[in-house]
Amino acid sequence: MNVYGKSDIGLVRKTNQDDIKFKKVNENTLWAIVCDGMGGAKGGDVAGAMAVNKISEFFDNFFEKHFNGKLYDKSDETLDKGLTEKNDIKAMMTSSVIQAGSLIFDTSREDVNLSGMGTTVVAAIYESGILHIVHIGDSRAYLINNLGIRQLTTDHSMVQEMIAKGDITKEQAENHPQKNIITRALGIQRESIPDYTRVETNENDKFLFCTDGLTNELSNAEIYEIFKFSQEEQIANNLIKEAKSRKGADNITAAVMI
Repeated sequence: MNVYGKSDIGLVRKTNQDDIKFKKVNENTLWAIVCDGMGGAKGGDVAGAMAVNKISEFFDNFFEKHFNGKLYDKSDETLDKGLTEKNDIKAMMTSSVIQAGSLIFDTSREDVNLSGMGTTVVAAIYESGILHIVHIGDSRAYLINNLGIRQLTTDHSMVQEMIAKGDITKEQAENHPQKNIITRALGIQRESIPDYTRVETNENDKFLFCTDGLTNELSNAEIYEIFKFSQEEQIANNLIKEAKSRKGADNITAAVMI
């Protein structure tokens, strides 16, 4: 498995409030983090970057301990509580998002220019055939394989709630005037609990993690076609290039595991 990613300002916005970080730890372990910040001219940039940096710090520390064998040493009082088992990835990922949210919330209260800032987040760890995902907001994770494309996350958005209630269809949601209104964001309150998803993967599975700047421009079928016909190291670039060939109205960010 390899991981690739790219973020682009798009064709309209003056700043890129998306943020991304990804890493190949070894042949069996990869991670990626994608955020879409919001909160004015400065706030979105700051919130997205803070979330990516804090969460990636957790990921790096976890795998440093993991591969050095320290996670087994329960007598070591310096280890984080709850991270003493090799497979306790869910607890670590959840904690990383909660602490990132608290940091964003506290910072926004200390600086009036950053008041109300927040960010979406979708973060994933692939390890030895298992994909772990945490997310808040409407940044998404997808599974792509020979059977097609499937969304792995459920948006925290107003239109998704309408779909769940049966008020509108998925097709109607695509062009709904409240499509971009999210119901949950990281950092808006002190403690934001992410949704967690665990996926047992197969050999030919590929994964996409992206902001709504991509999915607002490209349909699932179009994303699938780009995966199918692109060289793996060019998929993220080609997705963004195609999105920009439409309106490119938002920042666009994509991370790909393949």
